[in-house]
Amino acid sequence: MDNNIEDINKWGQASEFCCAEDFVKPPRFIKSLRDIAVRKGDTVELEVTIEGSEPLRCLWIKEEVEISSDTSGFQVVCPEKGRYILRILSIEDTAVYICEAYNHAGDTDCWCQVIVTDDELLLPPSKGPSITPYFNGIPPSFQFKEGCKAEISVSFQGSPTPVAEWQFNSDEGANRYKVLSDNYHSVLQIDPVTLAEEGMIECTVWNTGGSSTALIEVIVVPSERDKIGSGYTGGKRKSFEKIPAIIKGPEDIFAIRGSEVLLEALFVGKPEPSVVWLKGNEVLETSGRISSSVKDGFATLHLRDVSDDDCGKYIIVVANSHGSDCHFASVNIQGPPDPPREAPNVSEIVDGGVTLSWYGSAYDGGKAITGYIVEYAEESELDWKILTRCNSTSFVVSNLKSSCWYRFRIKASNIHGDSLPGIETDAICLQSGPVQRRVSAYSIVSDEGETEPIFPYRKVEIEDGLTFAQRYSVYEEMGKGRFGVVYRAMHCNLIQPRAAKFVRCLKGADREKVKKEIEIMNLLRSPKLLQIEAAFDLPKEIVIVTELITGGELFERVVADDFTLTERDCILFMRQICEGVQYMHSLSIVHLDLKPENILCVTRASHSIKLIDFGLAKQLNGSEPLRVMFGTPEFIPPEIVSYEPVTLASDMWALGVVCYVLISGLSPFMGDSDAETFSNITRGDYDFDDEAFFSISQEAKDFIASLLAMKPEQRLTATD
Repeated sequence: MDNNIEDINKWGQASEFCCAEDFVKPPRFIKSLRDIAVRKGDTVELEVTIEGSEPLRCLWIKEEVEISSDTSGFQVVCPEKGRYILRILSIEDTAVYICEAYNHAGDTDCWCQVIVTDDELLLPPSKGPSITPYFNGIPPSFQFKEGCKAEISVSFQGSPTPVAEWQFNSDEGANRYKVLSDNYHSVLQIDPVTLAEEGMIECTVWNTGGSSTALIEVIVVPSERDKIGSGYTGGKRKSFEKIPAIIKGPEDIFAIRGSEVLLEALFVGKPEPSVVWLKGNEVLETSGRISSSVKDGFATLHLRDVSDDDCGKYIIVVANSHGSDCHFASVNIQGPPDPPREAPNVSEIVDGGVTLSWYGSAYDGGKAITGYIVEYAEESELDWKILTRCNSTSFVVSNLKSSCWYRFRIKASNIHGDSLPGIETDAICLQSGPVQRRVSAYSIVSDEGETEPIFPYRKVEIEDGLTFAQRYSVYEEMGKGRFGVVYRAMHCNLIQPRAAKFVRCLKGADREKVKKEIEIMNLLRSPKLLQIEAAFDLPKEIVIVTELITGGELFERVVADDFTLTERDCILFMRQICEGVQYMHSLSIVHLDLKPENILCVTRASHSIKLIDFGLAKQLNGSEPLRVMFGTPEFIPPEIVSYEPVTLASDMWALGVVCYVLISGLSPFMGDSDAETFSNITRGDYDFDDEAFFSISQEAKDFIASLLAMKPEQRLTATD
């Protein structure tokens, strides 16, 4: 036993983060399967929790037949590392289910019987409502002498009569364990007890009303032969050293903005481990809002007055001179949504009425948007009144008084309440003729509160190149690509600078490609898509004049030293990207070159973005499949690699890669060569194992996975 302890102590060393371990840890069930009785046709979930070194694999078996995610009637789910769920859809028959876990160090399994019955659950009958089980006072510890027979007894209450289960410390000598249960008592017998049993033993009691778990410390006094030369003196036992272990880690939690969050963990280890809490890779320091405590193997982290910035994965690390252990928990902060980012757009439909349309909220508050509130105010009034509540992002306002000036604004709602009011419209007035507006110098406000100049939509025809020099002055170079150069330009009658892209057109085919790009841009009338102002035909090139975007590439922004990227920032960016893609897809236009270089920030200080570069974009024709052989290798979907028809879903794959890169700074399919990259793409070979994902929520990983589905029809759409 002493040699084992000495070997174990070489596993790792303490650090402020989870230490790298050189050993391979065999799999062990923290939570095993248990027999259950269900009604025919029910959906049943079998769940296990496994620990062990990666790569760790979990296999489900029913009556000696392996179950996979493709097996009809079953779903195999791994919601987070170490948790494995087998979901049985509409169960039909009684059967034995086995869960096997294995890695390079070994394997283990557990099993249960699922009994299908038309009667009530096969538990002792209850004459009243279900009562969640609870224990009748348990001593915090039991002490036994090594080699003797040990009995640990618990008593409990509950209705129906609870069933008791025990989790042991040692996997060795299972024949030494025996459980005796009778009504509201359960006894665990260990004969003989060894030093391997020292530590925490878990007893769980459960019924249809719920479950309750007790943790009991077992202390084993060494036998006389072990006392000789072991430092055992004066009848007092030696304190055996242990690698730290988190017995019960903090659980995932969601909270409302402004409330409190309490994360708790139970751990063991000798010498007493140090405890560190982290969010992402940053150690949490005590402040007026954040506090932590450690006492007798119980650690807590207390967050007060929580906000959206507190969302994310929290890590507890316990460490001493012999090793360390860690556990993760996600904190999801919910509340009313953010208001719509921009003022509603106003357009006239008939005399006496206008149409309001608007974009959704940048952030939904953690719960789906349930509707919008349209408010109005006459210019002479200070109070805003509710005009209507609606579920869509547009509303027709009728019966407006002529010669009266109105303003409109929008609030968003979810189950937690209403957002703050959004940006109000300019004052409008219905008179004979078109709608009259009092337009300010700026009409678009970003999520950071910065105003963006109005850029009117227009249909552009390619003009004679001689007029370009008459209307625009060209200044410094701003960027260069394979097909041309971008310069800053100024219109002789405008204050705002523009971007002038000079595209080389040495062949007739080159000129046709640029003309197709201009045709596509003429259709794109969304503030999330780069807008075109003019185009000019020169002898060896075509000049495309567009709005000027000064914020630089999105990826350069998020990796800057003065910017800390949070998961909420990613949500804001991805929502805007999806808005731009959704607009393109509504016109059956597929971008086909979505990548970080083609996503620009409007300014260096804002969260507003625009999509650019529509040189590869195509408008799909439902009757003629489109196959292409171009794109950036890291971002193209499997169907392009396989030369299959592209669809709108091809863009969604690229969005999944962009989101992966944005969150982690890593490229999911990048190989040492294009051929290796293509091979990784066709096999869907990616993972979330890098430490960059330790602090990323399961929801974010699920979002990426739903975009990187191998079958196009299974991917999320931009509308989703």
